[in-house]
Amino acid sequence: MINTFPAPYPDETLYSLLGRYSMLTGIFKYIHIMEDLFGDSNKRFAPDFPSGIGILGDRLGNRYNERDIIFQHTLYPYFSAFIPEERAMKIMEKMIGTDGSNIHNQIGINASSIGIKRTLKHCRECMEEDIKLFGETYWHRVHQLPGVFICPKHNSLLIETKKKLYEYDRKKILLVTEDLFIEPSNNDIDGFTFEILSSYAKEAKWILNNDIKMSDLNYYRNKYVLLLKNMKLASVKGSVNQEELSNRFKQNYKNNSLLLLESEVYKKPSNWLVKIVQKHQKVFHPTRHILFIMFLCGNLINFYENEHNYLPFGQGPWPCLNPAHKLYGQKVISHINIISCIGTGRPVGTFLCECGFSYSRRGPDLTIEDQFKIGRIVEYGEFWESELKRLISSGLSLGDIA
Repeated sequence: MINTFPAPYPDETLYSLLGRYSMLTGIFKYIHIMEDLFGDSNKRFAPDFPSGIGILGDRLGNRYNERDIIFQHTLYPYFSAFIPEERAMKIMEKMIGTDGSNIHNQIGINASSIGIKRTLKHCRECMEEDIKLFGETYWHRVHQLPGVFICPKHNSLLIETKKKLYEYDRKKILLVTEDLFIEPSNNDIDGFTFEILSSYAKEAKWILNNDIKMSDLNYYRNKYVLLLKNMKLASVKGSVNQEELSNRFKQNYKNNSLLLLESEVYKKPSNWLVKIVQKHQKVFHPTRHILFIMFLCGNLINFYENEHNYLPFGQGPWPCLNPAHKLYGQKVISHINIISCIGTGRPVGTFLCECGFSYSRRGPDLTIEDQFKIGRIVEYGEFWESELKRLISSGLSLGDIA
């Protein structure tokens, strides 16, 4: 059992832990570190999705749980939130095992048009804070996430290494040192773009620290279409107005932020924004899911923790509009049936009260007053018919009865 392995700091990457182990032990050669921790001097260590965690866990004894290492010290939870649960479990098994050769393909990173960031990033204020708290600094997971240009804690631009990882000496693990970095250039980041990037970084951090499960390939697509219906960007049947969606999405973000996040929306039928609201045949990069959820709901907490329903007629209950019933005008109808109007595609709601009176109208409702309108009566019901018979027997004229 290895006793000199350091205790992890908050949000520290496993790559960073290996670097600090190297400093503590004086084992600086990459092959010797791999041999010591993984039993394989030829092992290739991936900073984002490392494998061999099972062997590492065994060598560290009971101090570290394999799942905890993966969820707290790798980028796995950021990506697994947008991968079907069954596939995500298989990726975790590969990370625990020794063969990590195909992990990036299974996650979908290699097939994405969003490039893999080969540099490491840091925040100067985090560095100072780390040194005050721990006497040293380290690589933070959240800074390494795709699309994170701004520290979500200090709201400052990140600095990044001058070279890509593979351009440095492959025989060692990089520790955080001042000479590694170049200063960020904020000349191309206007105030609006900065706010978008700042919001994105906070949402990326949230997903990184929450165990989100994707039940099936169309889990997100189904939620997206439902929310688009409420935004009047999709029909009752789920047909999306792609042109209007594209216009509103691009207006929401503007081109500079989408360019930096490698998620521009081009004028072609196969762009990613079109595909993300169609039935999914593949996984989409987390960056694009997060951007789309921010567009739909403002933030991820709203999307995941609130129940979303299609509500073209508002939130129930709805009023009984049977003038013959004692509950006339009171909101007692708890369920409605919604279909699509054949001619217009607009939603048609049918409202059935326990008194038997049923009515329908074409929506969506635009005001509270719309809830008290009837398009047509579907069924009069027992109460209405009974009251009609009583009025007829009383001798009233048809006009008075009406």
